[in-house]
Amino acid sequence: MVPIDHDSDVRNYILRHAGEKFLQYGFSAVTTDELASDLGISKRTLYQHFRSKTDIVTEFVLSMLEDAELQLNGIVFDTSLDFATKLHKMIDFASRRTSRLREPFIRDMKRIQPKLWKRIETMRREKVLSKFHGLLETGMRTGLVRNDMNADATTAIISRMMESVLNPEFASTISFSLQQLLEQIFGIMLFGVLTPEGAEKCKTAMAQRKSGEDAHEEV
Repeated sequence: MVPIDHDSDVRNYILRHAGEKFLQYGFSAVTTDELASDLGISKRTLYQHFRSKTDIVTEFVLSMLEDAELQLNGIVFDTSLDFATKLHKMIDFASRRTSRLREPFIRDMKRIQPKLWKRIETMRREKVLSKFHGLLETGMRTGLVRNDMNADATTAIISRMMESVLNPEFASTISFSLQQLLEQIFGIMLFGVLTPEGAEKCKTAMAQRKSGEDAHEEV
């Protein structure tokens, strides 16, 4: 049960809780009865804030995409970050965000909410991959990405790999997390396109990030 002292808070509580349930169990498996019971509210209160379960998942997905774009822009347009740090942060961003989309959610979005799934796919292609493409070109200009590589082709290959990862049939066959798989994909791909200097800088950025995460866990 969640506190519902203010009417304006109820909508956010519903959205956050329902969204996490949808991501984990899928859209079709989660009922409004279950949501109302989990939140300690009546179904009448639930429907005062959202007309339907579809309205809830729609607002959740759009909010999730808006937050993802803000986070992505925060990485790309941060002038204090060098190429290697931006690249590592983008890989981490993409793998963490994608790993939130569990198999039941992906399957239901494709089958029941195709328009919403299209919005997710558009975000991946037009926002994430386009910015990754731009970063590759920056790396080429600065000598950190091999100049014999084709940024268009590299981005297209990674896009196709991500599509395969987001296939529910494929996801059900692996014994490790999507985040682990994506990190391996990016690692294999990127260390093949980087120059020795670029690879060394990225390894340093990754080591610094890992050191910071370990220190945070110890506190």
